[in-house]
Amino acid sequence: MKLCMALVLLAVTALLLADSACAGCGRWVVRETTDYLDDPAFDALAKSAQVEDSAVGQNQSEGQSPAEPSARDEPPIVPDPDPSGKWSLQLNGTSAASIELILMNTDGRVGGYGNLTEGGSSATAMVSGTMSAGSLSLQVRTNGSRPQRIYQLDLQMEGDSLTGSYVLTVGGIEAGRGGALGGRSAS
Repeated sequence: MKLCMALVLLAVTALLLADSACAGCGRWVVRETTDYLDDPAFDALAKSAQVEDSAVGQNQSEGQSPAEPSARDEPPIVPDPDPSGKWSLQLNGTSAASIELILMNTDGRVGGYGNLTEGGSSATAMVSGTMSAGSLSLQVRTNGSRPQRIYQLDLQMEGDSLTGSYVLTVGGIEAGRGGALGGRSAS
């Protein structure tokens, strides 16, 4: 009985594999009449969009305003400048210091490291911050100095120049504030 069932199953499988109508016999058949890009729903939408665009163009040429603003009327999106690279900043105010930074930008998140020189002594620093619409907000923290000095810089980037302000906190207490001015370093 088991042998009979196995033979019947084997015969049915052989018939299915031998039939040329089953799954294209394991190969693709390209017909000359096949249009893989033919999509009537998409074509209808594209055609109606072209009609609307031509109507908007006619309204504008006749001095009429279009019913809906088109994407062409919107101002282009201008990407943020990239602050990645070497920078040199001068801090003026209650703290006369200079900061040499190397910044890296990844999708608006800015990080890096640098060297802070203040009153003749220097310390290494870590940098973190954000970049949005040309505004650069950085936090520069000294390494190894106790109490830790933190400069919060709020800067505007225009080309290779930075201008703005800073607030200095030492040990969690505000210790100074002033202006910041800088630019990209040549090397």
